[in-house]
Amino acid sequence: MNNLTCIIIGGGHAGLSALKAIKETTRGLANGRRIRFVLLDKQPGHVRKMLLFRPAVGEEEIMIPWMHYSFSQGVEFVQGTVTSVDSGRKQIQYKDAEGNEAWTRYDLLVVAVGSVARRPDPDRGGISLTNLQTAAVIRERWRANLRQAVGETNPKERKRLMTVAVAGAGISGVETSAELVIEMQKEASSLGLNLSDVSVYLLNAKVRLFPEAPEKVGYKLERTLNKCGVTVLHNRKAIREEAGMVTVSNGDRMPVGLCIWTIGLIPNPQLRSMGLPLRTVKCWWMDLIAFKGHRVYTASETVRESSIRETAKQIK
Repeated sequence: MNNLTCIIIGGGHAGLSALKAIKETTRGLANGRRIRFVLLDKQPGHVRKMLLFRPAVGEEEIMIPWMHYSFSQGVEFVQGTVTSVDSGRKQIQYKDAEGNEAWTRYDLLVVAVGSVARRPDPDRGGISLTNLQTAAVIRERWRANLRQAVGETNPKERKRLMTVAVAGAGISGVETSAELVIEMQKEASSLGLNLSDVSVYLLNAKVRLFPEAPEKVGYKLERTLNKCGVTVLHNRKAIREEAGMVTVSNGDRMPVGLCIWTIGLIPNPQLRSMGLPLRTVKCWWMDLIAFKGHRVYTASETVRESSIRETAKQIK
């Protein structure tokens, strides 16, 4: 009897949680047939996206090898990007790490491509903190600015080089600004620069931080940021960065050496581009996408493992 093939697209939190739950719940068997597990992701390991601000300020590695996880035993890992799903033939088409197109079949498909960072239009300037590559660019940019500031004789230009605006005051913006000001101060001190010239502004389009939470939470967070050296500007939305100047919604223009966009997340557009004819049915932890008698599951990044296990029982 042939094995069943379970393919999980996406190696983020939801994808790994689904893989772990399905393996443990089914014990590798479904209807008396062994399950072959395949995890397909564009990265060579699990990227902890919630810590993306870390490589933007330092050298910390936030990618974990797939084999680090105990439940990875017996799982096939494929590095690639899915381009389409043929639901009738139960096949997926993907492009591997070398750019080669390939097809593979499945019996059960779990789509856990997660969310992606929102990007402003390119003509708005600045750098979006979206992935490991842009994090590295941000890190090198602010460090280069500080090195340049060492030899700058114009006080205003030196101050500009040592100033960063973080546009977007969600969790990513808060963490990025806090970590960044601390690392910039350390670097400036080692270079013999005046620490008072280090400025990190957090531009918040809303009236206070985390307006969804009680007021005291937002105020306490702002006080903590202030102690670190971050200046929070409320009711300020960055419009664009151009030639070292950030234009703000109230008409102000801020001289900066770097503008970092952290403007939230959006659903991964890859899901729609796969060509799945979707009819969405809401479930506890995921959307059950039903079409032509087949089952495909899509998992959110906030999935709870206990909820996944309940759904995994349907597979057994």
